[in-house]
Amino acid sequence: MRATHQLQGGLLAAVALLLASFASAEPLNLGDATPRWIEVAFETSPAELPAQRATIWSPPMPAMLRPAARDGWLVVAIPPEVVERELLVQQDPVPGTFSPFVWVFDARSGHVVSADLEGAVNRRVLLGFLRPKVRAEVRFEMGTERVAGFLKPRNFFGQRLHEFCEASTRSTVCTLVPPARYDRETGYVNAVGLVEARSKGIATRSFSSLGEARFSERSSQGLVAVSAGPYSAESP
Repeated sequence: MRATHQLQGGLLAAVALLLASFASAEPLNLGDATPRWIEVAFETSPAELPAQRATIWSPPMPAMLRPAARDGWLVVAIPPEVVERELLVQQDPVPGTFSPFVWVFDARSGHVVSADLEGAVNRRVLLGFLRPKVRAEVRFEMGTERVAGFLKPRNFFGQRLHEFCEASTRSTVCTLVPPARYDRETGYVNAVGLVEARSKGIATRSFSSLGEARFSERSSQGLVAVSAGPYSAESP
């Protein structure tokens, strides 16, 4: 019983530390192009609720910031191992297949010019009474300069898809999700777009809610170290 109480106390302390980290972290300063490690937390509401915003947040993850080749732009890259181990862990990523999750900001306007990621995941598909696991190549493309949305969900080989759209037509209703450029007071941004999945010659284009995030400077508590690799101050 005493060990149980100690474990519970340890968990509560860890949660308190995490909350303190969120509270103490300052929003990312887009006006500072100094190469450095920063933090980013993602909105992680269930995929079946693509329009739900600012509700469920991940713990902060490390990312490297550097100036882009174009004046006034910044690049933020989340390392591949963080993408696979933390951000997409529930999607059953194929180890070693993911690129960095690269965000390009226009520091003056706060717009996300692009937020791109690609790799491979394992998906369970429904084939009669069978549910085999198949590999799907996925590519995310998001930004804040265009509106995007989704159609009424449909089942596709046992997968529930919210197909990507940009406008309603006479036969379909597109539920638009407005993007939000970077908020310098809170670090919040909502980049909208699509995720394209390809497997065995079949391709789908679904709405992506992976671009809703909060960017901040490193908190005083710091983060678990990641392999620097190519993500040193001189790159990505």
